[in-house]
Amino acid sequence: MGGERYYTFRASKGGISKLTEGGVRFFALDTDYLDEPQIDWLEKELSSSTSDWKISFFHHPLYSSGKTHGSALETRAVLEPLFVKYGVSAAFSGQTTSTSASSPRRAASCTGCPAPGARCARGTSAPRT
Repeated sequence: MGGERYYTFRASKGGISKLTEGGVRFFALDTDYLDEPQIDWLEKELSSSTSDWKISFFHHPLYSSGKTHGSALETRAVLEPLFVKYGVSAAFSGQTTSTSASSPRRAASCTGCPAPGARCARGTSAPRT
């Protein structure tokens, strides 16, 4: 947007008039060149976001069962801790032409979920199993 390599924008309940509360915030990332200024920007934006949903999208998949490209392990090592720390709701990527989904997270440390060890649909901060 506007010629930027990475940016954020917001959708909200009730349209543009309610941009100050709730809603959805999108984070577009440039995983071709994931440099320190972009990572610092992402952490600042994620930490200050009060959106109900935080959705990130980028090119290289953090997890992929595709045989041609596979998972972007270095990118995953940088982005996944931020996504978990700041409760990113979903992350979408391109690169491969197959569809992958992660397993549900366990509720060990997920706020508002059932007893520890139960399946968690929110996936906010519980560790992967």
